[in-house]
Amino acid sequence: MVCKNCKHELPDDSVFCQYCGQRIEDINKTSRDSAYFTPSDEDKKSVFKDNNIGDYSSSEPQETKRMDKGSKRRKIKYCVRCGGRIEDSHCTSCGRHVFPAKTIIIIALLVLLLSAIAILSVFYLVPEIKYQKAIALMKEDRCDEANQIFTELKDYKDSISRIHTHDYSTSVSRFEPTCTSEGYIEKSCTCGATTKIVLPKAEHVYAVETKRVEPTCTWAGYIEKSCTCGATTKIVLQKIAHEYDVVINRVEPTCTSAGYIEKSCTCGDVKKTVLPQIEHAYLIEARTEPTCENDGYEVKKCQNCGKTERQQIPKLGHNFTVATCTSGSVCTRCWKQNSPALGHDLSWAKCPRCGEITFSTLTYSGTGSKVIKNVFIPKGNFLMTGIASLNNGASGSFYVYLNYADSRHVAYWIDTLFSFNPKIEKAAGFIGPVNSGYIEVNAGSNISWSITIEYTG
Repeated sequence: MVCKNCKHELPDDSVFCQYCGQRIEDINKTSRDSAYFTPSDEDKKSVFKDNNIGDYSSSEPQETKRMDKGSKRRKIKYCVRCGGRIEDSHCTSCGRHVFPAKTIIIIALLVLLLSAIAILSVFYLVPEIKYQKAIALMKEDRCDEANQIFTELKDYKDSISRIHTHDYSTSVSRFEPTCTSEGYIEKSCTCGATTKIVLPKAEHVYAVETKRVEPTCTWAGYIEKSCTCGATTKIVLQKIAHEYDVVINRVEPTCTSAGYIEKSCTCGDVKKTVLPQIEHAYLIEARTEPTCENDGYEVKKCQNCGKTERQQIPKLGHNFTVATCTSGSVCTRCWKQNSPALGHDLSWAKCPRCGEITFSTLTYSGTGSKVIKNVFIPKGNFLMTGIASLNNGASGSFYVYLNYADSRHVAYWIDTLFSFNPKIEKAAGFIGPVNSGYIEVNAGSNISWSITIEYTG
C-alpha cells in the first residue's frame, strides 16, 4: 500500500507509516471523509524535521527530498505496529525486531534455491546415484543387491531390462546326506553367484538286531535294532492270544437254564463260555382243529421238564368261490353260501359273462293276415325266416314286416304265390334288440304260413 501522507510504499499489514509516523487508519478515515486531503503547514514542518529533510517553506514545492546513497544523514523510520521510532533494527516503543527489506529478500531467495536443489535431488540426483551404484554392483557380481535396486527404480532408464535372473545350472560341489547330518548341493550362475540346496537327512537303516524278547499271552515282546551310526530303535511285538485248551468245568444247558464251559490257559487265565438254553422237547397231547369261523388249539408237554403249553390255532376263514350265472358263491370247506347265482344277462342273446346262448328260437304260424304283438328280441344278430303255402286259388300275396314299437321296419319281405309255384321260403337278417315290437303278416285267407326268428351269432 502507499502512505497517503508522505507517498511512501508500505507493507500491506502496516498500521503506522514507518517514514512519517502517521497512523494508516486515521489517514484512510480522513480520505474517506473528504475527497481531498490537504495537510497543514505545521504537519508538513514536523514531517520534514523528523526525517532531516530540511526546513519546510510554503513557497517551495511540496516534494520530499530523497537521500543519496553517499549521504551520511540517517532517515528516521517508524514501527508499522505501534508507530514508535526504529533504532538499530528495534522499535524503541514495543521492542519489536525489524528486519531490513534486503535481508528478507535474500532469505526468500535462499529458501527458493534450497527447495529447487531438494526437488532436483529427489527426481534426478537420487535415482541417478542409485542407478550408478547398481551398475557398479553388477560389475562386482553382486547381482542380488543390484537386482533389488533396479527393481526399486522401476521405469528409470533401462532398470527393468538390467534385472538379472540367476541360472544355477553348474554344480560346484556336493555333500551327500547321512542319517545324522544333512547334505547339500552347491551350484553357481554365470555371473559368479552361488546357491546351496539342502538335502534332508537320510533314514536310519536298522539292520542289526541287538536284542529280542518274545511276546506271551500276558505281556508284549520287543525287538531292538541298531543303525551303523549307533542309533537304536525298539519294535513292539503284540501279545499273543490265550490258548484255552484245558477244560476245568462244564455244566450242560437245559430247557430251563443256560450252561457253561470253563477253560484255562497255560498262564493260569480262565475263560468262561456260556452255553445257551436248549429248546423244549414238546409232544402234542391234545388238538382241536380250527374251522372257518372258530379257532382251534393244541396242548403240548415238554418231555424233559414237564412244562405244558396251550397254543392257539387261528381260524381258517371261509374260502368262497366266485359266483357264476348258474351257481352262487359257496365256501369250499364248510359249503356255506355267500351269495346266490348271478343269472344270465338276458339283454344279450349270448350271455357276456358265461358265453351261454340264452335266446330260444321264436316260431309263429297261421292262415291269412295277423299281427303278433309284444315281440322281445335281445342284442345280437338274428335271421327271420318265413314259409308260405297257397292252399287253393290261382294266386295270393304274402307280406311280412318286423317292426319296432314305433312302427319302424326292422326286417321285411313282400312276395306273391301262384298256382304253378304254390310254396315259397324267404329270409331276412337283422340286429337286435327289439323291445315291445310286433310282426305284421298280410296274406290271403287261402295262404298258410309259418315264421321263425333264430340267433345267428
